[in-house]
Amino acid sequence: MLRRLFILVLVILMLACFASCGSDDAEDSGEGEGEGEGEGEGEGEGEGEGEGEGEGEVECWDDLAVGEAVEFVELEARGSEGIAFDGLGNMFISNDNGIARLDSEASVERFADDIPGCIGMGFDAAGNLVVAGLGDDFGGDVLDGKIYSFAPDGTKNLLLDEGTIRDPNFITRTPWGSWLVSDDMHPEIWEVGDDGKAELWCETIVSPNGMVFSEDGTKLYVANTFELDDCPIYEIPISDGVAGEPTVLANLEKSSSNDGLAMDSEGNVYVTANTKGKIFRISPEGELELVAEKLLTPASMAFGQGEGFDPCSIYVTELGGKNVWRIALGVPGLPLFK
Repeated sequence: MLRRLFILVLVILMLACFASCGSDDAEDSGEGEGEGEGEGEGEGEGEGEGEGEGEGEVECWDDLAVGEAVEFVELEARGSEGIAFDGLGNMFISNDNGIARLDSEASVERFADDIPGCIGMGFDAAGNLVVAGLGDDFGGDVLDGKIYSFAPDGTKNLLLDEGTIRDPNFITRTPWGSWLVSDDMHPEIWEVGDDGKAELWCETIVSPNGMVFSEDGTKLYVANTFELDDCPIYEIPISDGVAGEPTVLANLEKSSSNDGLAMDSEGNVYVTANTKGKIFRISPEGELELVAEKLLTPASMAFGQGEGFDPCSIYVTELGGKNVWRIALGVPGLPLFK
């Protein structure tokens, strides 16, 4: 009950914050959206060809200034969270207790339904899409969380049934071939194998959410959502697949509600400050830099992958809105899900 009350108060504060700057944001957003729609029509074909001719060499699009944000699409229902690219020209978004599939022209089709609390998602090397479902009881002690797996042909399978995780949120593929699943309402990160077996991997972070591995797989970076005084981003050393003692890489502004993480090819970590409407970049040394602001509850993000998506832009979902944003960063990203 206390957790639910806390979440309700947090949502009210978020809405009040954005209402106070809504008129200015709407004006800025309108200008950006117009530019994005006009530019987007010619991006996919030309940029996709350029990447192919470079024999795997990553080329950043130059249609946006670094830090510029444009609307990629507006979904029908509010509340999108998880995001993943299949590398074949498709983006997948968790939305409205299911999954939407989008192409590079922002055409939307329904990929899957009936996933209560559908949230984090990611692909493995075989092309299976693995998705977390919070279940119907969010924030309580009911073990109703489930993990689903969708084969490349769309066949839905249950990877982990209810009875183990209460509120599975974010998912990331490990370098050693399993899945890490965070429970942001409890101090738990679970490891789930492709055989459906699960065990507690880390229980020392109060409210783990977004996660991303370093390029060499020796560190895991974790966002802490409901530890609101310091708002830390943790770094967990890893040895033979075993978690070490977490240390703080950086702290965001108070009450930021850190959410999704991503990493670029230079080793910088990106984090969404959900309730602040901001995105920050954290250097390997822990230095904090503001990348984007005046967004509406940014949630998860991923660098573009596949033809028609900019590999040097992050695509960002909104927890409280309908938009998916594209924000140019001018540097290639590492795949969020391996």
